[in-house]
Amino acid sequence: MSIEATNDVGLKMEQKKESEDDKDPVDYDKLLSSAGEFGRYQLLLFFSTFPFYMFGVFTYLSQIFMTEVSANHWCWIPELENLTEVERINLSIPADVNSRYGYSQCQAYVANWTEILSTGQKPDETWETAPCQNGWEFDKSEIPYPTISSELGWVCDKNSYQASAQAIFFLGSFVGGFIIGWVADRFGRLPALVASNLLGCVGGLLSTFARNFIQFSICRFIMGMAYDNCMMMAYLIVLEYVAPKYRSLLSNMAFSIFFSIFITSLPWIALACGHWKTISLITSLPLALAIFAPLFIPESPRWLLSKGRVDEAIEKIRIIGRINRKEVPIKLIEQFKETLSKEQKEETKSFMEIFKRPMLRKTLILVSLEFMCCTIVFDALVRSIGQLNFDFFLSFSVISFTEFPSMFLIAFILDWLGRRWLTVIVMTVSCVFSILTVFMNSGILSVTCAVIARFAVNMSYSATMQWAAELLPTSVRGSGVSIVHICGYIATILSSYIVYLKNYADWLPLVIVGALAGLGGVIAIFLPETANKDMPHTFDDAEELSRNQKFWDIPCLGKKEEELDEQATQDVGFKLEPKKENKQDRDQVDYDELLSSAGEFGRYQLLLFFSTFPFYMFGVFVYFSQLFMTEVSANHWCWIPELENLTEVERINLAIPADVKSIYGYSQCQAYVANWTDILSTGQKPDETWETAPCQNGWEFDKSEIPYPTISSELGWVCDKNSYQATAQAIFFIGSIVGGFIIGWVADRYGRLPAAVASNLLGCVGGLLSTFARNFIQFSICRFIMGMAYDNCMLMAYLIVLEYVAPKYRSLLSNMAFSIFYSVFVTSLPWIALACGHWKTISLVTSLPLALAIFAPLFIPESPRWLLSKGRVDEAIEKIRVIGRINRKEVPKKLIEQFKETLSKEQKAETKSCLEIFKRPVLRRTLILVCLEFMCCTIVFDGLVRSIGQLDFDFFLSFSVISFTEFPSMFLIAFILDWLGRRWLTVIVMTVSCVFSIMTVFMNSGIESVVCAVIARFAVNMSYSATMQWAAELLPTSVRGSGASIVHICGYLATVLSPYIVYLKIYAHWLPLVIVGVIAGFGGVIALFLPETAKKEMPHTFDDAEELSRNQKFWDIPCLGKKEEDLDGQVNQSFEM
Repeated sequence: MSIEATNDVGLKMEQKKESEDDKDPVDYDKLLSSAGEFGRYQLLLFFSTFPFYMFGVFTYLSQIFMTEVSANHWCWIPELENLTEVERINLSIPADVNSRYGYSQCQAYVANWTEILSTGQKPDETWETAPCQNGWEFDKSEIPYPTISSELGWVCDKNSYQASAQAIFFLGSFVGGFIIGWVADRFGRLPALVASNLLGCVGGLLSTFARNFIQFSICRFIMGMAYDNCMMMAYLIVLEYVAPKYRSLLSNMAFSIFFSIFITSLPWIALACGHWKTISLITSLPLALAIFAPLFIPESPRWLLSKGRVDEAIEKIRIIGRINRKEVPIKLIEQFKETLSKEQKEETKSFMEIFKRPMLRKTLILVSLEFMCCTIVFDALVRSIGQLNFDFFLSFSVISFTEFPSMFLIAFILDWLGRRWLTVIVMTVSCVFSILTVFMNSGILSVTCAVIARFAVNMSYSATMQWAAELLPTSVRGSGVSIVHICGYIATILSSYIVYLKNYADWLPLVIVGALAGLGGVIAIFLPETANKDMPHTFDDAEELSRNQKFWDIPCLGKKEEELDEQATQDVGFKLEPKKENKQDRDQVDYDELLSSAGEFGRYQLLLFFSTFPFYMFGVFVYFSQLFMTEVSANHWCWIPELENLTEVERINLAIPADVKSIYGYSQCQAYVANWTDILSTGQKPDETWETAPCQNGWEFDKSEIPYPTISSELGWVCDKNSYQATAQAIFFIGSIVGGFIIGWVADRYGRLPAAVASNLLGCVGGLLSTFARNFIQFSICRFIMGMAYDNCMLMAYLIVLEYVAPKYRSLLSNMAFSIFYSVFVTSLPWIALACGHWKTISLVTSLPLALAIFAPLFIPESPRWLLSKGRVDEAIEKIRVIGRINRKEVPKKLIEQFKETLSKEQKAETKSCLEIFKRPVLRRTLILVCLEFMCCTIVFDGLVRSIGQLDFDFFLSFSVISFTEFPSMFLIAFILDWLGRRWLTVIVMTVSCVFSIMTVFMNSGIESVVCAVIARFAVNMSYSATMQWAAELLPTSVRGSGASIVHICGYLATVLSPYIVYLKIYAHWLPLVIVGVIAGFGGVIALFLPETAKKEMPHTFDDAEELSRNQKFWDIPCLGKKEEDLDGQVNQSFEM
């Protein structure tokens, strides 16, 4: 075919396509696409809805913490108040072999207690018993604060009151669903959102004045009317502002980030409140802030269109376009108006239209049944936590944390696997593990099964919630979704009573929950798939969506539209893509070539290398200082003030009861109750029959392990408070998550240098404030601020160096910095802590130096790559000239001109945000994998650091020796990383870390365990550093700062778990290191699927980053392949004259 003929055919095809386009109707989704399907506007809207997820958590779950009561309770006998707790139980409470505690919870002996106390008479089983007459006492070790159930005695014959109050809450949700759903469709999503939150606020405030069951139930009914529209209307608004292909990502990421953070934090907020009335106030007052919602959340354009308010809807679209920096074509708006004028006005039809159409009626019934199954399973798993034989608050927090990974995962796989089959799979998983929970004997195994079941149902709950909204037409979507949720509320009324069945058969609730999860999996098979489809605007659209559905309609198994278009093009017989030109043919000069002309690795890079050393010190101080401020000796015992004149050994032998389960042979949390003045005067020896009680006056600690006061030893964070250290560390990492987003944005918006300064100043403030902390809440807030600095306080300096050197020197320079600077400071830190001698001094010494970061701009330059990404070409070129002058090399003017010309031809990638990554399948997959890899590395790294106390060796010496592995590991990786490559090196060292972490468990002596831990840490150091560099090399320049921050944020999220992994040692000594080893092995597997970047240029544009991931071979190992220089040489030889 001639060129002229080809052109004629192409022109005719274009003209034909244009004429067809003119005839095509323009719907809402097409108009929205022209304004930006997922840009700056949608991102701002996404973040503006975060308070409503907090309101949703507070409304739904606060009642659990207001009504929960310890199962261990007994009758209160006022006459015996001067006796100890154990004495009162032994004397007045009859034994009960059916009770797990060995005594009755609802009966007491009837006796003349004054006479019995005076005669010293012992209890007799023949004594008459009667129900409790004066209320109850409760075991404060389970629920340490007064709840309404403990105050009003909702136990024994009133133990159904909790379930009934919760059921009444859901009855309120049932009524509120109808009312708020009607408001949403009649007056708009925004009025419904405000009204529901104000209802919740009123209900919560009134609850604090409740004096009996009736009053409390009425208040919770009002509170229930707010749920879950207080959150769902914000969810709907966001859903109606984004295009189909981004709905799953945005809606589920909201649950992943916002909902999971608040639900994981709620038990600790409740603990901090310390009283059910305070909990009610704290979780209801914030809902009043919803009155400000119209100031920052817009009304839905889809709803405006359904009400015929076309001009207002179009104005909303124009605003989206302006903020997304896209112009909405006037012609497209006119076509859209024409399309609307031709359509039947659906807004005149009521919700009853659904029931007149068989297809829609069947769909609505099925999705309602599906949501009922999801809500029962979800709610019952939440309320069954008390059956898991584990700490109530910790179990709630750990199980709730599954919200993050489950919602994060579903955000990426929901469109790939589809709503139907994903729901079938996860509901089946939830079914299996709910039932398995019944058969687990230990608390750890039951919690593990419950975590998996909850993880699965989280995904089905979120998928079904989105599914329901996607199946209904716009004009009745608000009320339709409310109907679905109302059905869920009706079902959830039953969940409280399902859990109540534990009083009759301990296994029954979880078996019923498992069966309902299985039923939900079956129902999902019969619902239509909506993945990657437009949300229906009319009733006809909604019916059409349900037609022509195939049983095996799975999105990932079908061909994408782009593939079909490409196939059609190939069938025509010609391809219109231009031949890819060679870089040399175009005379293009990229940044790396220009940098090479100024010196790839000379005097300038060496000076820059040494100028960043303070930031590695700051990184060590911020990350590790808390360990030395909170660590406490495992060998501690109750302090008895009356025995202070005795020696330490004498005090232990006299006052502390023996404990065969303790590795020290005596109890760490109990002491004998006695008149110590009499005992000292009579010289009486301890008697095992003496009564014991928890420590009343604090603890003594073995100073040979931790020889200085820490905040844990000062405030008594041991025994019933031994989770405080892990929680404080987790809060530090939550701060890292928040700081990562903020500092990452600053790095890409204002530069690497301002980000480095800001993060270090944050760390300085957090550290200084820590010294004034007087309780757990204050300390946690300070460590949250400190956490916001990590690890950007070090990472930004690392990024600057990385962007100043050529590819072949990146591995050497970046890893030598860790080898020399980081390893020196991390090895020295335990001895600095010992020299400080007090946790407050440690906090000052490790935070004050961070203020020196304000001088960073005097000796550290801004990154030229960042300047180029922002279009500041002349400044970047001046930086290159400065490099040349210091390296004594002249940068040719011709090369600079060619570089400028290259830049002018390139698409300006810097106008794209980090969201562009998620729009490109190859980059999205790469980012997810590198995030998972870094999560594994950080958990293993942090878990090994915090497991030092298990090694039966000196704490400070162990820390120092294991930390010294930083030097040889980083020194070695600096030379082999480019030779072996990022991928296979990570696979090898993560496997080594896996093996030796698990081997540490089986070592008998302290020396052997330390050797295994050293090898495991040596290996993970290498993978940690390799992955950190790998992440930076995979991302384009314009989003490298925020992209690297996202990777590190995922690491922080994972590291939130590591303190709790280490905390598991109190249940099974071997468990933490085995979990760490398994995660290391998983990290080795993930690394196999990431592209190799060794000796390749760092991508400047998004296209460069995608190209980097293509054409990668599985066995792509740099040392086994021929170097580029060798290949170039062979080509040149073939042309010799």
